[in-house]
Amino acid sequence: MQRQKELMQTQKQVSAYDKKTVHKMFRISLEWLEKYIEVVYPDYKIKKQIHDSNVTRLDANDPNRVESFFTTSLFGFKSVIELAGKPEFLYDEVKEEYYKWLGAAGIDVNNCPPRLKHFLFEINEVLEGRGDKLEKDIENRKWEIDPNSREYEEAVNKVFTKIQSPLSKEREEYENLKGKNHTDVKFENNFNDSGKRSKEAFEKIAGQHDYKGFNFLPQKDQEDDPQRRSNSEIIQDVKNYPQNWRFDEVITEYDSFGKAIKNEIALIHNSAEIGFDGAVSDAQQPVYLAGRFNQAEITEINQALNISQVKNYDNLTREQFIAETERLKAENEELKNNQTLTSSEKATKIQQNQQKLSSLYSTQFSNSNSNSNTFPSLAIGGTLLTVIGLVSFLVIRKYKKNK
Repeated sequence: MQRQKELMQTQKQVSAYDKKTVHKMFRISLEWLEKYIEVVYPDYKIKKQIHDSNVTRLDANDPNRVESFFTTSLFGFKSVIELAGKPEFLYDEVKEEYYKWLGAAGIDVNNCPPRLKHFLFEINEVLEGRGDKLEKDIENRKWEIDPNSREYEEAVNKVFTKIQSPLSKEREEYENLKGKNHTDVKFENNFNDSGKRSKEAFEKIAGQHDYKGFNFLPQKDQEDDPQRRSNSEIIQDVKNYPQNWRFDEVITEYDSFGKAIKNEIALIHNSAEIGFDGAVSDAQQPVYLAGRFNQAEITEINQALNISQVKNYDNLTREQFIAETERLKAENEELKNNQTLTSSEKATKIQQNQQKLSSLYSTQFSNSNSNSNTFPSLAIGGTLLTVIGLVSFLVIRKYKKNK
């Protein structure tokens, strides 16, 4: 009886504005999650549920940015519902919306990409009034910009300027709902599913989920030298962040005049500083040659990157491999300039060629006879190459900074 009285008292204290803000923040989180799935897992088909999405940012096709925006919006939702007093009835309302969204979208929490499963589980944790993992990762995040720097101050000023219009609208909405109770506003979703199966799935895995080294954001205490990471750490990162990894060619040997005389396929993190010709800026880049992985580990990497081997590529000579990769690259360039195909047709054909390239690189990586198990410190000869290397390095740095 006492418990029921406490619940009723809590409900009375929740304003219409609080309830509306909680539901709005959760809907924003779902918008970013749908965008994340669209960008990172294009082959993992779901039934998009939010057709009036407000995700319109120009950088909304960058996997890392989308993931960051999703994490931020989920933390925003967690903060808002806690500020509202963590009302149990409001948690239940949003949980029902979440389970219905999962069912209507066709997402099976037990059969989805590993990283996506981490996100889905943490949403459920937040809706259960927990979400400790998310909070710790936010608190221990590695800052992209030093908070004590002038650059950070300028970035904050820009953000402050941009949010004035949204803040003004929020003040107006607050005034319109002032004095109203949560019962005065209704929220109905259009998700055509009962949510029963999704609810049951979460009840089964509650408290048993293993994050396996996963973090929502880069952490302060993460190892800075990528070459010192163990194979298991690298592979786990590939599984957690497949959108950040690729196979590609890099230069591994130069002659005394600075001419590249050997290229090899490497597993590369997208943050690696690599020139357009495949020159790696230094030996501390996240670039890993096949020699450091055994065949079982290479198979794990291919599976994480969703790359299937093509039998026709197994017995290619080096010359045939080069000819085929150059043909596919040239064909993609021609497709980009093709005026007779629709944008959709061009995108499909280019994606098919990219998948073939990935399979080519993956096959070469798997069949590599390299004896090197770490990326070599390049013995670069000649003053000319040293100057070119330095200029390339600075150009890449400048490009990244301006990006």
